[in-house]
Amino acid sequence: MPHNQAALVFQYDQRSKFVTMAQLLLRRWASALATAATFALALALAFPQPLLARTDGLTTAETPEPVAAQAHDHSFVAMAVRRVAPAVVRIDTERRVQGSGLYPMLLDPLLRETQGDLPSTHHQHGQGSGVVIVTKPEENHALVLTNAHVVDGVDSVEVTLADGHSL
Repeated sequence: MPHNQAALVFQYDQRSKFVTMAQLLLRRWASALATAATFALALALAFPQPLLARTDGLTTAETPEPVAAQAHDHSFVAMAVRRVAPAVVRIDTERRVQGSGLYPMLLDPLLRETQGDLPSTHHQHGQGSGVVIVTKPEENHALVLTNAHVVDGVDSVEVTLADGHSL
């Protein structure tokens, strides 16, 4: 190899095979092109529909009317939601949690001096949902049905009805 090309020489691998930068770039482009061709072939096999499909003899289908524009609502789910929505409530909970008093940022003595010790208890807030079940309509007696994890171990519970009233 001539000495005037020494600036364009790059050691390619452990076999001490020298390759010019132009050859190295050509190999990289060839590798990228092969990868793109493999990806295109995989897509073509995964989706066998032709890209430029012929339309001879095909008919067009009419576009159906949007659901919002239909006059009759036949969805039993939508009807059920409308009927029970007033019974759905939001449940806000609060509990006092005993902390260890060790917060990672307060391990720094300078921060402990400036901030002081944090309280060993703090309040933890939670939120869930429930459904009002009327048990004795003549006495205005009802229960709120919710998951156990929503109210397990809490100190206070506030139920907000669909009309905004809180209990």
